[in-house]
Formats: sequence, C-alpha cells, structure tokens
Amino acid sequence: NQFYEENTIFEALTAKAEAAQALFEKSGDIRWLECALECHDLAYQAESILRHVFQYSSSKLNLQKDARAREESAMNVARLLFEKTGQAVWLEKAFAIAERSKAALLLEALQDNLVRQRLSGSDKRFDELSALRQSLSYFDKNPLLEPNSDKVPQWRIEADGIRGQIAALEQTLRKEYPSLSGFETNTANWLPAPSDFSMGEALVEYFMSEHWMDVFVFQKDKYQIWYRIPNDADLKGLIRRYLAFFENDYAILNDPAGYFQTAYALWQKILPPETAKASILTVLPDGILNFIPFEALVTTVDNAPNLRNAAYLLRHQEVRYAWSLAVLRQQKNLKPKASNYLLSIAPGFANHERGLAPLAPADFGWLGIDGWDNQNLKRQNADLQHFLKAAGKYRVLHFSTHAFADGNPRIELMDSSLLLPDLYALPLQADLVMLSACQTGLGKEEKGEGVMSLARAFAQAGAACIVSSLWSVNDQSTSRLMRYFYDRIGQGHSSGAALREAKLAYLSNPEVGSAAQSPYFWAGLVVVGDDRVIEQPWGWGMWGILGAGLLVLLLVGWRVKASIFRV
Repeated sequence: NQFYEENTIFEALTAKAEAAQALFEKSGDIRWLECALECHDLAYQAESILRHVFQYSSSKLNLQKDARAREESAMNVARLLFEKTGQAVWLEKAFAIAERSKAALLLEALQDNLVRQRLSGSDKRFDELSALRQSLSYFDKNPLLEPNSDKVPQWRIEADGIRGQIAALEQTLRKEYPSLSGFETNTANWLPAPSDFSMGEALVEYFMSEHWMDVFVFQKDKYQIWYRIPNDADLKGLIRRYLAFFENDYAILNDPAGYFQTAYALWQKILPPETAKASILTVLPDGILNFIPFEALVTTVDNAPNLRNAAYLLRHQEVRYAWSLAVLRQQKNLKPKASNYLLSIAPGFANHERGLAPLAPADFGWLGIDGWDNQNLKRQNADLQHFLKAAGKYRVLHFSTHAFADGNPRIELMDSSLLLPDLYALPLQADLVMLSACQTGLGKEEKGEGVMSLARAFAQAGAACIVSSLWSVNDQSTSRLMRYFYDRIGQGHSSGAALREAKLAYLSNPEVGSAAQSPYFWAGLVVVGDDRVIEQPWGWGMWGILGAGLLVLLLVGWRVKASIFRV
C-alpha cells in the first residue's frame, strides 16, 4: 500500500480514459468506452487507498474535490454505454459512480462507529482512540476560537502529534479488524437491495454535474430508471427562484401565486413521474439540491390554491433525506446502547450571555414522554462540560438554542460554542438528534463530499437520524411543530412519520394564522438518515413498570388460587 507520485497515477489513468473515449468516437467500437470506464474505476480504487493514507481531513476533501471532476467524465461514459446498448449493467455502474462520489469521509466515519459500538467493550484500544480524538478536538478547536493567539503554532504541533498517534493506532486496528478497512469497491455493493426499501417507497438519487442532472429511481419490485436532464439556464434559474422564496418570512406571502407556479414547475422538473404514486420518498440530493425543501413543492395548481390547502408534496408523501445510500445503510446498522432516553439542551441566554439574543423559556413538559428517562440541561447547566459528560448516555438529543452556519459552523451553549471538531469527537449512542436551532442543515458545500453542516457532524459522531433546519426557523411555529412531533414519537411513530404528521397537524390547525401557513414556517425542518422508531431503553423506569405489572399478576394469581380453595 505504498504510494509514490500518486498524481502521476491519476493523471495517467485519466489520460488513458480520454484517449479510449476519443478512439470510440473515431471507430464507434464500444469496447473503447468499456476501456475508458475501467480506467476511471482503477483511478477511483487508487484514490480510495490514498484517502486512508492522508491524516488531514482537508487533504481528503481536496482529493474528493479533484476526483469529482473525473467521476463526472466517468458518468458521461456510462451514459454513452447505456444509450448504445440499453443494458441495465451500465445504469447500475452509473448509480455506483453517483454513490461513490459523495460523502466518502462520512461513510468511513460511520464504519468506524459501527466497529466501535460492537467492540469497544472488548478492546480498550477503541476507548483509547476515542480519548485521542477528544484531545485532538481541543487543539483543532482552539485556533478557530483564537486565530490571532501566539499559541496557534504550538496548538498545531500538538494536533499533528495526536494525529500521528491516531493514524498509527487506526492502522493497527485495521489489520486486526478488516471491517475497518473500508467499503468494498465492486458495483454490487453500491446498488439498492430489496431490503433497502419498504413497500410504496421510492428512492431518488441525484448526481449534479456541470452540464447534466442525472436522476436515478429505484422502487421495490419495479424497473430501475435513469433520467438525464440538462443542467441548463432554465433549470438553474428555476431552482434559484424557488430558493429565493425561502430567503425571508415574507417572500412567499408577497407572491403566493408566483410561489405555487414555481414550486409546481420545479416538482415537474426534478421528480420523475414514476415517483408520484409512492407513499414514501427517500431523497439522496446532490449539489444545490441539498438546500431544497422537497415537501414544499406543489403537485398541482388547479382550483386556485391558498397557503393552507395547497397541494404540497407533504400531503402525498413522507419525504426523507440521506447523504448517500451507503451512508444510510450504515446508519440503519447503528444500534445505540445508551441506557437513558432524552437529553434536552436549552441555555436560554436570558441575560444576553456571550452577546447572544434571549430565547423563549424552554419548558420541555410538552415533549409528551413524561415519566421516561429524561434530563434537561437548562440555563447555566447547558454548558459544554455538562453536555460532553451526558451526550453519549442518551438515545435522543434535543437542542433548543442558537446555531450558525457561517464559515465556522457552531451550536451555542451557555459558556462556549460547540464546534465541528467537538462534534466529530463525540462517541454518540443516539437514535435521534433534534436540531431545532437555525440553519443546522446548512454549511459549506465541499464538492465530492457534500454540505459540511452541523447535521452531518452529528451523523459522523454516530447519530442514526437527525432532524435539522434549512433556514432560520421561526420560534413560535417550531415550538408548535415540536409539540406535535414528540406527541407522535411518544405514540411509537418513526421520526419521519412523526414530523410529517406534525406538519399536517400544523396546517390543519385553525389557530395557525394565514401568514404562518406559509411553507417558510413549517418546511424548514427535515429528517436525514435512518427513519426509525425510537424504542424506550430499559432503564429504571421500565423496570418499575415491569415490576408493578408482575405484582398485579401475582395478586391476581393469589386471588384466583384462593377462590379455587374456597370452592
């Protein structure tokens, strides 16, 4: 696995692929296209090996960015082969290209989390690895907080030393645990399997390139579909107009008719007709589509709709999101072992602590799951120390605080900011992380990896499902949605179903004014990851219920026995 002049390897394979494609154009022999695609596959395998050699995330991200341009060429070759032959094998190859060209770093982190979950109790080196990552987060975070400090060079030296220790330990663990070595690269492992779907579910994966939007549709017991749509000025303009309606809380109110027309046109453009009858829509977005609230698209503009009764996609389908199918599979495999149920974090900032605006007082009594094993970190207790101590012990984390998605994404606690390095090092055991704060689904888009958002950071830390926001959500409407949401969660509904039902209940509530019915007020929260039912851990509360039940049975049995003897 030694690498020398890796750029030469990539450049040679890319040049050979281009030469093979040129020979196809000259001769018409599709074997040259097959040769070109084989060169792209070899380049991908080389990149995968090199990614494990790099220690810095920035180096890995740059590798992903460079690889993305080559993968776009590979997609074009696969499309030519599909058009020339009509064979499904080339559609499958194209889907594999779309999958492997996004969220590779996140996938590696989740694979690591899975092995850690299974083996941390039996091999102390995994605990040592977690401790090293916590130390690394400290030295990575300090330059972000104090970029002008004279200690920055020393912090970076310390961080480099810890990275070396982590790399050495990971290499040792990979030799002993082959499952840590990464995802297998053959096409079959990328493809959807029947177990990936429920009946009535449609999976839609997008691949955005400079000139094309490739759309793949998979459904249980149905043919696979591949659409190629020009990524031209019309499509780009339509997406920009749609997103502009969510830049503030009055854009839709000022032009509801314009919004409906735009949302309907975009629905027709980006969602294939084969998905229309699906009850569940799993969206694997790419590029600018990461920022689109699909639920707020409109499926018809007949009958003069208004903001309350419009034919939003929400009414017809439960919409879920995932970073990639491979990532979704890994999230499905996560089996949290936390013994407690819900941890809520609400600093409040009543006195403008750290210059932050006060938030409405958090009363978590409305969560609808009273009596379960909950802990509320409020006001002064909602600090970094208390959070880090408790975070790995709970199945559900609920944040009610400020968050920012600028150049330094962060969640605000009472005493400090929770930054990406903090989150990456968290050993979470969470079925669900609720990020009802603003812009938690936004971040810088890294081409070839995806949006580096707070939501993604929680997924990397081991959260199976995240509810995050696509813009600055309204406090009042979000509070109402949360009441509905946790009521459904308490009834045993999955996160995706609970959020959809919460939004429908919100729209049908006559107490919600006409202005607040705008999609801006309810469509910002989205479900990303494994849409699972959150089982109540068997903590003391459940043992108490079980004990009470057994006592009742014993009393009933004693009375029955006594009555038999009396007879």
